[in-house]
Amino acid sequence: LLLKANQVVSLEQLITELWDDHPPTSASNLVAGYAWRLRRALDDRDGEFLTTRSPGYRLVVAAESIDIGECKRLVRQAHADLAAGLPEAAVEGFDAALARWRRRPASRRPTYPASDS
Repeated sequence: LLLKANQVVSLEQLITELWDDHPPTSASNLVAGYAWRLRRALDDRDGEFLTTRSPGYRLVVAAESIDIGECKRLVRQAHADLAAGLPEAAVEGFDAALARWRRRPASRRPTYPASDS
C-alpha cells in the first residue's frame, strides 16, 4: 500500500502480492483482517488513513512523509537547481535523494501465512 500511496490497490492485487499464485480460500477475509489490524495500529478507527475504496484499499499519506515522496521532492529540487545554474546545490540534492535508498526497493518480500487460521 505504501508503494502505491494515495492510490486504490485492488483486493486482487493485494492477494497476489501476499500469496503469489497460491492464495488460501479465505484470502479476501484475511486481507480484511489485515486491514482491520493496520487501522488499529494506526489508531485509524474511522478509516481516514486506510480507506476502503472499490475495488480495494487506499492508504492516504502525505507524499513527503514516505521516503519515495521525499526522494522525488529532492530530485525535482535538484533539477531546478541545475536549471538555475547551481550545479553544486544540484549535486547535493541528488546525493540527498540517493541517500534515501539503502537497498533495492521491496527487496525483502515478507511472508504471510497461507493457512486459513
